[in-house]
Amino acid sequence: MRYHEFIERVQKAANLNGPEEAVRGVEAALCALSERLPRAERDKISAQLPGELKAFFTTREDNDIFPLDEFYNRVKSRTG
Repeated sequence: MRYHEFIERVQKAANLNGPEEAVRGVEAALCALSERLPRAERDKISAQLPGELKAFFTTREDNDIFPLDEFYNRVKSRTG
């Protein structure tokens, strides 16, 4: 899937006002997800993402183990 198509689908699925909101949400979710997953899993997911989205997947050596509520909190804090 191409970047713009992905962002458009997120925008429609989340009923957002525009692509800027979708990009902020995608960036926040991918960053939080990358903080949670082990490197091998991050690499697998990153390989499937369009090039523009790979930048949102941080390249950390370690990961944090945190519950789902914390994932939501991290996404929320990044999106405002």
